Amino acid sequence: MSAFTRELRTLARLLSQTQSLPGPPIDTHYDIDWEKFKALVEYNKLGAYLAARLTESQLEKMPEELQLELKGVYSMESREAMVRTTSLRRMLDLLEGKVDVVALKGAALTWSLYDDAAERSMGDADLLVRGEDGAERARDILTYAGFTMDQGYTHHHHLAPLTDSAHSLAIELHTNFTTPPLRSEVIDWLWEHTVYVNIKGVKRIQVLDPIGQLFHHCIHALNDPVDSPLVRDLFEIAVMVQRMSSQMQQDFVNRVKSWNMLPHVARAIYLAHRLFGCAPITGKPAFGALDFWCMRSLYHTEEQPPILRIESHLARQHIEAMHRGAGNRNPFPPILISGDILWGHLEHTVRALTQRAFPHPKRPDYPHRSIGQSLLIHNTDTSEVQLLNQLAATVWTEADGQRSARQLVKHLDISKDIQPNDTRLALRSLYQSHLLHR
Repeated sequence: MSAFTRELRTLARLLSQTQSLPGPPIDTHYDIDWEKFKALVEYNKLGAYLAARLTESQLEKMPEELQLELKGVYSMESREAMVRTTSLRRMLDLLEGKVDVVALKGAALTWSLYDDAAERSMGDADLLVRGEDGAERARDILTYAGFTMDQGYTHHHHLAPLTDSAHSLAIELHTNFTTPPLRSEVIDWLWEHTVYVNIKGVKRIQVLDPIGQLFHHCIHALNDPVDSPLVRDLFEIAVMVQRMSSQMQQDFVNRVKSWNMLPHVARAIYLAHRLFGCAPITGKPAFGALDFWCMRSLYHTEEQPPILRIESHLARQHIEAMHRGAGNRNPFPPILISGDILWGHLEHTVRALTQRAFPHPKRPDYPHRSIGQSLLIHNTDTSEVQLLNQLAATVWTEADGQRSARQLVKHLDISKDIQPNDTRLALRSLYQSHLLHR
């Protein structure tokens, strides 16, 4: 844990204490940067959970402003949770008896792992639908009921998201867990081992059993570790492992071994072990590029310096390459991707310098009207009204931001028979009057 920042260790420790997990060792004096701590909490969508679960003595060690923000997040999530629950229940009512569905991720964890729906924010609801035909039928039912469909995906393991216009909850209909898809025997086993949980006594929903839930969450957590709330995902994995009996833990390991999925699952569980102290039931995996990017992703926040934004971009590209088959320990993909990033950055810089050297004049969107061959313009920024003669009016009208100043001079010389020097003088005057922007 020594490689983790004090802010991350503090967050992991507090989360661990809420679920009786060992958690990481930490200094007791809380000498941390609370702004960085807050950024980690916000990025990983843990504010409502901390507000609901931390004791008053734990909260009192934080700045008062941060305490109030956490409580404000919980209050907002409480209202949102009521809307989400209503929307999810409506969606399941529409599909009940017509399509066989299983709730995944937040739609399942909210009522099987958390005590209160407000503790876990949920931007969309994920459903596993049995078979391609079932997914198409579910989509048709929901579309007919008023759900709108976003742009579709090609060769993806879920259909394009549908949005409930009444409650603004996006819904994704899955037929598999990954792209490329898991073998049919894996999906069939998961369907055979489902259980039911209650949405606060209102409705029973079908979810994966504990082995299936842990397996799916391990796959999901590391499928997109750069842009996902990885700390929260690993915390949920740690809690799931903690709640399993030793026999169920062994059954889980045996099952994923039989599916040849142990290496990928082991990475997620080992990271959860390092961060929260849950049992490392799958052993320590061989360290590779994916593990490195996951470790780096644990520090991600919304506001990052440019070098970390470049690193995040490299991580995304490299992880996508690994999903397409690149080796987890092959050094060449990141080298090639780094070259592409540097070339793109260089190209962008050269283009910006070129545009600065050869600016593209653009007229602001000021109110204007023609008076004969002249043009009356109201500069709303300075509250001035200016009258342009025919030459200046022509230059102002033709300055659409698509041509550089040099191209504009040449264009007017050919199309309007205006002498280049006259156009340059008009441009200079229009720049000085702030009627053209570079």
